[in-house]
Amino acid sequence: KGVAVEHRAIVNQVVWKRSAFGLGADDAVMVKTAATFDLSVWEYWSALLSGARLVVAAPSRHPDPGYLNRLLAAERVTTLHLVPSMLEALLTESGDRLAGSLRRVLAIGEALPAGLAQRFRTGHRAGLWNLYGPTETTVWSTTAVITRSSAPTIGRPIANTSIRILDPRGELT
Repeated sequence: KGVAVEHRAIVNQVVWKRSAFGLGADDAVMVKTAATFDLSVWEYWSALLSGARLVVAAPSRHPDPGYLNRLLAAERVTTLHLVPSMLEALLTESGDRLAGSLRRVLAIGEALPAGLAQRFRTGHRAGLWNLYGPTETTVWSTTAVITRSSAPTIGRPIANTSIRILDPRGELT
C-alpha cells in the first residue's frame, strides 16, 4: 500500500526511539526488513542516527530462524525488531535461548500473545516491548514494556502522539 508519511513524523519516531531505548554506539541492530517496508525506518535510521552498528541479514534467509539465531549470536546483536510469529519461531528453534547479547526485543505487526511474551520473559534478561500502530502513524504510535507479571497491552502513546480508544460502535471510551 502507498502511504505518505511526513519527514517530521519520521524524525519524531527516530528521536523518540533513540531516547526511549537508549540506543548508542555500543549497539548492534539486526536489519531484516526491505527498505520499502515501514519498519525499515526503525531498523536503519534509528541505528544510523545513534551510531549503532547495522547487522544486515541476507534477504533470502529472513524466514530461516536457524540462520537468524546464528547471526544474532555471531554478530552480538543487541536490538531485534520482529513480528511475534517470528519470535516464536526463533524461540522454538533455539530451545528458548536467544542470543545473550540481546538488550531489547521489539514486537510489532501482529498481536503479541500473552503466553509467548511470558515464554520469552522467563528465559531472557533482554527487555520486551509490544509496539502498536499502523503505517499511517509512521510505523507505530504506542508502546508497552512487558514484564514477567504483565500481559501485553497496546501501551501508551510515544512522544508527540495522542491516541483515542473507541468502543465497538466507534465512539470514544
